[in-house]
Amino acid sequence: MNFEKYEVDIEQPKYPKKPFISKNPTVEQARKYADDFEIYNKQLAEYRKEQNRYNDRANELRELFFNDAFEELGIDKDHPKSDILKKMAWEHGPSSGYYEVFYWLEELSQLL
Repeated sequence: MNFEKYEVDIEQPKYPKKPFISKNPTVEQARKYADDFEIYNKQLAEYRKEQNRYNDRANELRELFFNDAFEELGIDKDHPKSDILKKMAWEHGPSSGYYEVFYWLEELSQLL
Protein backbone atom coordinates (compact mmCIF):
# COMPACT_ATOMS: atom_id res chain seq x y z
CA MET A 1 0.00 0.00 0.00
CA ASN A 2 1.41 3.41 -1.02
CA PHE A 3 1.02 5.63 2.06
CA GLU A 4 2.38 8.74 0.31
CA LYS A 5 -0.86 8.83 -1.67
CA TYR A 6 -2.70 10.04 1.43
CA GLU A 7 -0.44 12.97 2.33
CA VAL A 8 -2.12 16.36 2.00
CA ASP A 9 -0.99 17.91 -1.26
CA ILE A 10 -1.64 21.54 -0.33
CA GLU A 11 0.42 23.64 2.04
CA GLN A 12 -0.97 24.34 5.48
CA PRO A 13 -1.56 28.09 5.83
CA LYS A 14 0.44 30.19 8.26
CA TYR A 15 -1.36 32.11 10.96
CA PRO A 16 -1.14 35.88 10.35
CA LYS A 17 0.84 38.07 12.73
CA LYS A 18 -1.34 40.27 14.90
CA PRO A 19 -0.32 43.95 15.03
CA PHE A 20 0.96 45.43 18.25
CA ILE A 21 0.38 48.84 19.78
CA SER A 22 2.33 50.31 22.66
CA LYS A 23 0.89 51.97 25.75
CA ASN A 24 -0.07 55.61 25.33
CA PRO A 25 0.28 55.70 21.52
CA THR A 26 0.40 58.85 19.50
CA VAL A 27 -2.44 59.65 17.11
CA GLU A 28 -0.30 58.50 14.16
CA GLN A 29 0.53 55.22 15.90
CA ALA A 30 -3.14 54.64 16.71
CA ARG A 31 -4.14 55.26 13.06
CA LYS A 32 -1.40 52.96 11.82
CA TYR A 33 -2.52 50.30 14.30
CA ALA A 34 -6.14 50.64 13.11
CA ASP A 35 -5.02 50.23 9.48
CA ASP A 36 -2.78 47.28 10.36
CA PHE A 37 -5.58 45.68 12.38
CA GLU A 38 -7.95 45.96 9.42
CA ILE A 39 -5.37 44.23 7.23
CA TYR A 40 -4.90 41.60 9.94
CA ASN A 41 -8.64 40.89 10.03
CA LYS A 42 -8.65 40.35 6.25
CA GLN A 43 -5.62 38.06 6.54
CA LEU A 44 -7.30 36.17 9.38
CA ALA A 45 -10.43 35.62 7.29
CA GLU A 46 -8.25 34.33 4.42
CA TYR A 47 -6.33 32.11 6.84
CA ARG A 48 -9.54 30.56 8.14
CA LYS A 49 -10.77 29.94 4.60
CA GLU A 50 -7.47 28.27 3.63
CA GLN A 51 -7.36 26.29 6.89
CA ASN A 52 -10.86 24.96 6.21
CA ARG A 53 -9.78 23.99 2.69
CA TYR A 54 -6.72 22.22 4.10
CA ASN A 55 -8.80 20.38 6.72
CA ASP A 56 -11.38 19.32 4.11
CA ARG A 57 -8.60 17.90 1.93
CA ALA A 58 -7.02 16.09 4.91
CA ASN A 59 -10.40 14.57 5.86
CA GLU A 60 -11.02 13.51 2.26
CA LEU A 61 -7.63 11.78 2.08
CA ARG A 62 -8.17 10.12 5.47
CA GLU A 63 -11.47 8.64 4.27
CA LEU A 64 -9.78 7.48 1.06
CA PHE A 65 -7.10 5.82 3.18
CA PHE A 66 -9.64 3.99 5.33
CA ASN A 67 -11.60 2.85 2.27
CA ASP A 68 -8.43 1.52 0.61
CA ALA A 69 -7.16 -0.06 3.84
CA PHE A 70 -10.48 -1.78 4.54
CA GLU A 71 -10.50 -3.11 0.98
CA GLU A 72 -6.92 -4.38 1.21
CA LEU A 73 -7.51 -6.02 4.59
CA GLY A 74 -10.85 -7.49 3.53
CA ILE A 75 -12.80 -5.66 6.23
CA ASP A 76 -16.48 -4.99 5.62
CA LYS A 77 -17.01 -1.19 5.54
CA ASP A 78 -20.63 -1.68 6.58
CA HIS A 79 -19.79 -3.65 9.71
CA PRO A 80 -21.58 -2.09 12.71
CA LYS A 81 -18.28 -1.58 14.53
CA SER A 82 -16.17 -0.32 11.62
CA ASP A 83 -16.37 3.26 12.90
CA ILE A 84 -15.05 2.14 16.29
CA LEU A 85 -12.21 0.32 14.53
CA LYS A 86 -11.31 3.46 12.58
CA LYS A 87 -11.37 5.57 15.73
CA MET A 88 -9.20 3.16 17.72
CA ALA A 89 -6.65 2.76 14.93
CA TRP A 90 -6.49 6.52 14.42
CA GLU A 91 -5.99 7.17 18.15
CA HIS A 92 -3.01 4.78 18.19
CA GLY A 93 -1.27 5.69 14.99
CA PRO A 94 -1.36 9.11 13.31
CA SER A 95 1.80 10.42 15.01
CA SER A 96 3.85 7.92 13.00
CA GLY A 97 1.87 8.32 9.81
CA TYR A 98 -0.60 6.18 7.93
CA TYR A 99 1.69 3.16 8.13
CA GLU A 100 1.09 2.97 11.88
CA VAL A 101 -2.67 3.45 11.47
CA PHE A 102 -2.68 0.61 8.93
CA TYR A 103 -0.79 -1.59 11.38
CA TRP A 104 -3.38 -0.93 14.09
CA LEU A 105 -6.25 -1.51 11.66
CA GLU A 106 -4.75 -4.87 10.82
CA GLU A 107 -4.21 -5.80 14.47
CA LEU A 108 -7.59 -4.59 15.74
CA SER A 109 -9.57 -5.97 12.81
CA GLN A 110 -9.23 -9.42 14.36
CA LEU A 111 -11.69 -8.29 17.03
CA LEU A 112 -14.51 -7.85 14.49
